[in-house]
Amino acid sequence: MDAVKKRIMVYVAAGLILVLLAGGVIAAALNRAAPVSVDELLSLGEKYLLDLDYEQALAQFLIVIEIEPMNERAYIGAAEAYIGIGDTENATAILEQGFAATGNAGISVMLESLASGPNPDWNPDPEPEPDEPELELDLESESAPELEPESEPEPNDIFLYVNEELKFSIAFPKEWEDRLIMERYENSVIFYNRANYERGPEWANGSLFQIAADTHDEWAERSASGDPYMYKVAESDDYIYSAYGPQDIMYDDSNAELTKDYREMWETVAGAGWFETHITALP
Repeated sequence: MDAVKKRIMVYVAAGLILVLLAGGVIAAALNRAAPVSVDELLSLGEKYLLDLDYEQALAQFLIVIEIEPMNERAYIGAAEAYIGIGDTENATAILEQGFAATGNAGISVMLESLASGPNPDWNPDPEPEPDEPELELDLESESAPELEPESEPEPNDIFLYVNEELKFSIAFPKEWEDRLIMERYENSVIFYNRANYERGPEWANGSLFQIAADTHDEWAERSASGDPYMYKVAESDDYIYSAYGPQDIMYDDSNAELTKDYREMWETVAGAGWFETHITALP
């Protein structure tokens, strides 16, 4: 009888252990976080890009590429991350892989841009204006020729965007007031063409440019990355302001109306020296 009782006790103990183990597995499964979606991974990658955490951004985009090999934005995001860490060789390789998989025009444009250097429409070092000829004094009359007053835009002709937190302003043509959308991030603002932002496909969101406000230490770190798409446009005691242009096609080029609306605005801001003369660092 003792032997039988011992055998029963062993079976009961073994059964209890199995129950406890099964309960632990179930609890772990219930507590496990739900899988992250592709959209969440892309958003997280974009956030890391804005925070200059290029390694983390790259990790998110590479995961998306594994899950969705046809996701154009993941290839572009991964290339941007590679550029941020100064690895243009891998940036080119991932773009070539993406173009082979998707045939996306935006990826092709970025590849061409990497091959040729910074976007030719962006001119961080515009040619200086030729010096005006010196005016000669009329010694007989002892007076200088009368100067033509410079024509300054009337206040009513300007739409003035002011960001008091980041301490800068930009003077736009008045007619742009209803054509722009601004989105504020932690230390930057992205300016969009409203028509493409509201009516274009997801990949063509109408992004025109981004203005980033970095402390002087942050700017030193950012500029050390060698990002070819960003350059300094203004400076104050608190911040250094830089402009960041789009790296691929951000308008719906299959729609003539949306293309025209975007290109009109883009050709204005991409002109040599436009930001230097239209952005002001506020005290």
